[in-house]
Amino acid sequence: MHPTILPPPITQTATRAPRALSSVADVALHYGFIPTETLRISKEDRDKARALMQEPHAPLSLAYTEEKIALIKLYDEEKMERLHQPAMFYREERNSARSMLTVHLDVLGSVHSIAEAMLIKTVVETLREAGSARIAVRINSVGDRDSLGRFIRELGSFYRKKIAEMHAPCRQAIKENIFAALLCEHELCIAFRCDAPRAIGFLSEPARAHFKEVLEYLERLEIPYELHEHLLGPSGVCSQTVFDMRDENGTLLASGFRYNHLARRVGARREIPALGATLFLSGHADSARSKRFTPSAPKVYFIQLGPEAKRRSLHIIEMLRRAEIPLVQSIAHDKLSTQIAHAESLHTPFFVIMGQKEASEGTALVRDRERSFQETLPIPKLSSFLKRLIA
Repeated sequence: MHPTILPPPITQTATRAPRALSSVADVALHYGFIPTETLRISKEDRDKARALMQEPHAPLSLAYTEEKIALIKLYDEEKMERLHQPAMFYREERNSARSMLTVHLDVLGSVHSIAEAMLIKTVVETLREAGSARIAVRINSVGDRDSLGRFIRELGSFYRKKIAEMHAPCRQAIKENIFAALLCEHELCIAFRCDAPRAIGFLSEPARAHFKEVLEYLERLEIPYELHEHLLGPSGVCSQTVFDMRDENGTLLASGFRYNHLARRVGARREIPALGATLFLSGHADSARSKRFTPSAPKVYFIQLGPEAKRRSLHIIEMLRRAEIPLVQSIAHDKLSTQIAHAESLHTPFFVIMGQKEASEGTALVRDRERSFQETLPIPKLSSFLKRLIA
């Protein structure tokens, strides 16, 4: 399969061309992620990352924070907000000694819940391709800046009243990070945690609506999930959605969260919507192909219009991936004119269009741009029709 990817205008000084990618990269590339190998991390980036470092709640290292800061700077300097879709980055790290492949996925530039849905869907399908049959998704929301602020104040007040009863390590830990008490497995902390405030109880109306939409996408995609009310991202970095995925033995397979607040915290003039996930793929460190990644010309552009069509869109994209039909999409956009203009600029020969009418009827419209031919098909017949069309 040759994924259809058109990279955004990234300067060669900011990144290096990716080396040979692992086979699991096909999933992310199909969904529109752009492979990059090495980000240029400046001394300023490192200094900002060190200033932010604190006891983390989720797996977070100095190198991880430096990369996130470098990505935000790259997005801002390259003015990637002008792109037709969010900037989506794919990076791999191999540790042959541990036989571990670590995959980083980041989406910058979209505040919409479809961004979380697309990221989580990509992670789930990548884990399945890597051989994980049973994946348990745990998810929570810490809300926007106001929501998180109220939650932290209430959590601090709750634990200050309990501090005399807590064991010594936790008394010290919560001085640096109030979330630490929610991690501790000491019997007293477990008992306190049952009565502790929960972030989801402090969500503002916009944050609650956003999280509700994310869960609706997961349900539509038939991705089973568990609400985990004490799952929290790194204090001061995480916002909105946070999630992780584990296998049947409880082994961590992936974790992710939004980090909308990070840009302002490292000196940007505005908040930059961002979310990312990290996958830990044991046994895949040496699974690189012999050939380097090369982008291929797009043949199919998927266009959606309306809420129901957007909810169905990821199902269509995944169905075409399994049929090995490459495509381009910009499902973070709502306007039909924007999507058609992008497709025209790429000279994509075929459009797959799903509007409200098609979504309600379970169909999609296939249009041949050059010959002005179009046909409406039931969704189950879409893959076979497109295979014949682009052969």
